[in-house]
Amino acid sequence: MKAIQIGERVEIVAMPEGSFYKKVKGIVTEIKNGFVTVQADEVMSKWGNEYKKHPSTCSTAGRIENVIIL
Repeated sequence: MKAIQIGERVEIVAMPEGSFYKKVKGIVTEIKNGFVTVQADEVMSKWGNEYKKHPSTCSTAGRIENVIIL
């Protein structure tokens, strides 16, 4: 399996429990201590089932095992 790198487009398929989002897509900005930080441009609300464009920049993170490269 290819290692995730800064600058790649990824999807976080499982967000932390307290997040407003179920999933996010965006560009990796940092990888540290088992977490991947993403500048999200598409988000899926934990109350919805489809992606929506995020109106501004949104930095969020997820566990590396919950991240897939797009």
